[in-house]
Amino acid sequence: MTHRLRLEMAERLRDSHPQLDIRVVCDTLPEGERGSLRSAQRAWAAVGADATHHLVLQDDVRLTKGFLAAARSLTEHRPDGVTSLFVEWGAWTGGVARIAALTGAGWAEVVDNYVPTQAVIMPAGTARAVSEYFAEALRGDEPDDVALRGYLASTGTVPHVSVPNLVEHRDVSSLTGNHHHGMRCATCWSSGAPLPGVDLRRSVTGVDAVPAMAWWGEPGAYFRLRDPLAAEGWRKVRAVEVLGGLGFSEGDLRGMGRQALRGEPGAERGRSLLGEHLLFELWLAAFSLGLRAAAVGASLDARVSPAAAMSTPVARRALATMALGAVRNLVPRRLYSTAAAVLTPIVRGAVRLGLDVRAADERAADERVVEGRAADGRTAEGR
Repeated sequence: MTHRLRLEMAERLRDSHPQLDIRVVCDTLPEGERGSLRSAQRAWAAVGADATHHLVLQDDVRLTKGFLAAARSLTEHRPDGVTSLFVEWGAWTGGVARIAALTGAGWAEVVDNYVPTQAVIMPAGTARAVSEYFAEALRGDEPDDVALRGYLASTGTVPHVSVPNLVEHRDVSSLTGNHHHGMRCATCWSSGAPLPGVDLRRSVTGVDAVPAMAWWGEPGAYFRLRDPLAAEGWRKVRAVEVLGGLGFSEGDLRGMGRQALRGEPGAERGRSLLGEHLLFELWLAAFSLGLRAAAVGASLDARVSPAAAMSTPVARRALATMALGAVRNLVPRRLYSTAAAVLTPIVRGAVRLGLDVRAADERAADERVVEGRAADGRTAEGR
């Protein structure tokens, strides 16, 4: 899907992937939101008569090597699912994707109020229904990603993101007014062959608390908490408040952060880039991610050591994008490479600490269970 202003870009994408038999659908109207809902409606309608699934790509994406085989594998594992092949590095859903990467899961539930529509694949029948829904939605002013979320919610369909992402978002000017969002790169993408270390039988779905470093509004460490009474079914709460409910006082967290940052060679440079407050908030968001990943891993029966969880290529890539995804509008672009080099080790250290703390709590709980059983045995012998 494209707009007449970017037709050449779409044609280059088509010509560089002849094996996909891409058809270009172009929005030619000059007024309104360019290339979003109108072209999306036409793109979802362009389903082959004998197709089982339909894929829509936006014109500003790059595809991973082996894209076709990877996409087919996704549809084989979830033939009835709606799957986005991209999520941007600062989205709430990006936080779920990082949890998936750390637990070896190949799927992450979409938890934002939109579905990332840079690349989406779905059953052919669903695609036709989406096109009909979009035709009605054209009377309003919703962008296609929000409209798609609305349709799926009305049918009870839970969309997912593939982990790793199969497409990257090119850094080109936005046609739909998203310039203020800054760079919107993928959470976890590799230009080479699909990253190993994921299990397409596992999915991070139904998670009720998602940590992230918010780049919008007041930047900082927050949780998105599932709440059926909230407007979007979720509410945003500061991480210190959520962790306080888990037994971590703010003073404890700040003390842990100071101690951890003292051991990071790039901490001083990080302070000069972000300031003391935001550097701590980034550390706190990453620490929270480690805690949640360990908890979700246990629920998935995917208990692995923290070192193993962080050493897979998909996890390394997912953590490498967390800092820039959070501070992209706080750091000049000329300093992006410096920021990534300085902040990524801090993120990794904080995630590792979160994983370690959770693992230590689980070991202590297991020891208490063993001690309790031993005590019960001694009591029984006494009887």
